[in-house]
Amino acid sequence: MFTRSLIALGVYVVVLFALANIADRAAAFDRTIALPAMPTNCAIANADPDRVRERINTIRERSGLRPLRQSRVLVRAGDRHVRNLIRRGKLSHRGGDGRYFEHRVWDLDYDGTPRAENLAWNQARAKAVVAAWMKSPSHRRAILLPDVTDIGISYRCSTARGHFWSMIVGRSDREHERG
Repeated sequence: MFTRSLIALGVYVVVLFALANIADRAAAFDRTIALPAMPTNCAIANADPDRVRERINTIRERSGLRPLRQSRVLVRAGDRHVRNLIRRGKLSHRGGDGRYFEHRVWDLDYDGTPRAENLAWNQARAKAVVAAWMKSPSHRRAILLPDVTDIGISYRCSTARGHFWSMIVGRSDREHERG
């Protein structure tokens, strides 16, 4: 009986591990998640995009990478997408027009190369969203890209849908584009 319990526990642990890996690998592929209604008190959120950028820069510096500077263009591109996600009630890297973050950034005349986008839903605190991204290998890779120079963090809260975050990183070709 004890042996069967141990085997069952082992199978359960293996299944949990496999599900965690599948969920993380799926994040690297395009998928759209329909979000449930999530009544949210936005007033109690401790969701400051500047704190997220500071935390990310601390992580980068500890990893021997240069800190990222805020780009107004990347912030605007992320903000537009976050508003779209709230309106659609979905979480997806693909916008309502079927295009991805690179196109949203280029539409705003970013003078550089958009490199990666991280999204998050329902983290009410800066510390929580960074911790969630760092636990995911694909999101962690985006944060630790060695060639990026710029970052844009966007946050919006919907009382009906919850907390939405976007992080876009890019490599600027011009110093004066940074803001």
